[in-house]
Amino acid sequence: MTDFRILLATARVQLASDEAALEAELLLAAALGQPRSWLYAHADAVPEPAVIARFEALIARRAAGEPVAYLLGRRGFWTLELEVGPECLIPRPETELLLEQAYCVCRGTCPRAWPISAPAAVPWRWR
Repeated sequence: MTDFRILLATARVQLASDEAALEAELLLAAALGQPRSWLYAHADAVPEPAVIARFEALIARRAAGEPVAYLLGRRGFWTLELEVGPECLIPRPETELLLEQAYCVCRGTCPRAWPISAPAAVPWRWR
């Protein structure tokens, strides 16, 4: 009998990355069709063979280098949950930070906003 803890431990070894534990949990939750928090409440449950097969297929694809966002079909970005796939770029954390800074500048609430270019720092006058 294999419970979720054993599946996750095996997947962490197969993935062998800095975020292997998180990725394994996200992929197992996707294979189950449940939120990630559900895994903690049911850690000793025994999954069905179909769930194990789906999870192992996802782990194999991730180990081959396919991004987790493509495997899940979604990626959180700022306040949105975006659908993603191989035909689009995955939003990066740096882009989210840039968006937050731009939002602060537009609202006038960002205390450390710097102009992106020198002309932007110069007030323009119409003559």
